[in-house]
Amino acid sequence: MRLFKRYLFKTSKGESLGNLFDKAKKLYDNLGHRDKQVLFYFDEASWNKRSALDRIIDRYPPMKKFDYTYKNMSGGIQRAISNLDEHWYEENEPVKSKQVDIEILQKITHGTPRSIPILSSFIILDRVDWFNNKQINEPIYNNKCMTTFPYRYLSPCIIVHNDYCNGKRYFSIWAIIEITPTNQNDIPLEIDERINKKLKELGKIERSETIGVPDQDEINFLKRVSDKVDEINMYYRDNLLQLIKTLPLPHNIKTNNAYEGLKVLTEGGGKRVSPKRDIATIFKVNGYDFYKYNRSGGVFDYKIRKLSPKNNMIEITFSFFTDTRFFQCNLEFKGGIWTQGISLPTSATIYEQEDIKKYIENIAVITQFIEETYINEIENIYGSMPNWYKYE
Repeated sequence: MRLFKRYLFKTSKGESLGNLFDKAKKLYDNLGHRDKQVLFYFDEASWNKRSALDRIIDRYPPMKKFDYTYKNMSGGIQRAISNLDEHWYEENEPVKSKQVDIEILQKITHGTPRSIPILSSFIILDRVDWFNNKQINEPIYNNKCMTTFPYRYLSPCIIVHNDYCNGKRYFSIWAIIEITPTNQNDIPLEIDERINKKLKELGKIERSETIGVPDQDEINFLKRVSDKVDEINMYYRDNLLQLIKTLPLPHNIKTNNAYEGLKVLTEGGGKRVSPKRDIATIFKVNGYDFYKYNRSGGVFDYKIRKLSPKNNMIEITFSFFTDTRFFQCNLEFKGGIWTQGISLPTSATIYEQEDIKKYIENIAVITQFIEETYINEIENIYGSMPNWYKYE
C-alpha cells in the first residue's frame, strides 16, 4: 500500500492567487525536485466578452501551443490551455507533459481574475523531493484525474487552485507528501519538524488527511473477496429492519415522514432542538468520540467514530433536517484500502429534545448489535490494518 498525506492550507481573506503561487514557487525552488515537472490547466467562462485564453496567448505567445479543445463530461466542447497528459480526462495529447516557462505561469496567476478572467485553473508543481532522499515514485492513477478536483492527483507536489462555484471565487493551496513505508510492518516516515517547517511556508494547515492506495496484490485481494462482501451487505440491507425489531430497544419512537414534520412545524408545533450533546454523551459510553460537525443549508451532519480492535474505523453520521425535523443515521466501516457502509432503517421525525435523546439511545443499542454482527463479519474478511496506520 502506498500512503500519502494531503494538506489544505488556510488562505487570508483577500489573498490573491498570485501571492499563493509566489509562496508555492519559492518553496518549490528551495526543495529538491526531479525534472521540474509542472502541470497546468486554464479554462474560461462562456459569458466573457473577450476570451481570457486569447488574452493569455496575446500576452504570452509561447502559450499558444497549449491551446486546445476537448469534449467535457457533459458532452460539450470545452476550450482550455494546458499540458495535461493521458491520465486526465481533459488530456491535451499533442503537448502532454511538455515543459512550460514557469515564470509565465506566475505572471498569469498575478493577472487572475481581473485582467485575465479565467474561470478555473490550477498549477501543479510536481515531483517534489520533500525528504531530500532522491527517491520519488511515479504518480498514482487508479482512475483518471479530473480538473474539477486537481488535489486528488496523488504525487509529491504543491498545487495552487483557482475555482469558481455558485458565483463565488475560491483560491486554495495544497501540498501532497508520500509517506509510504519501505516495509509494510514498519512505522511510516513521520512528518518531522523539518518538513513541518517547510509546510509552514505555505501557511497554516486547515486540514489534512491520510490516503491509502492499494498495490496490485491488494487490488487482487479486494477482487477475490468482493462477492462475499456483497453477499453480507445485501443480507443486512434486506433484513436489518426485521433484526432490529428483535432487539430490546429502550424506547418506542413513532416514525413519521418528512411531510408530517413540516406540517407540524408550519402549524407552530415543535421546539428548537439540538442533538449534538446527546450524541456525544450517549455514544461516549460505547467508546465513540465526537468527530466532526457539518452544515449544508438546512441539513446538519454530526459524525462520531471509534477504532475497532483490528484498527479499522467505524464512523456514524446523524443527519438532521431542520426544516422538517427529519432524523436519519448511516454507518460507515473502513480500512486503509476499503470502505463499506450501511444505512440504518431508523428514520424519525423529532419535535422535542427528549425525543432526540430517546432516538439516540435506541441507535446506540442498534449500533452495538451491528458491531457484533455486520462489522464483525466484514472485518473477518478484510482483516486488520497495521497499528501505525492513522486515520485523520
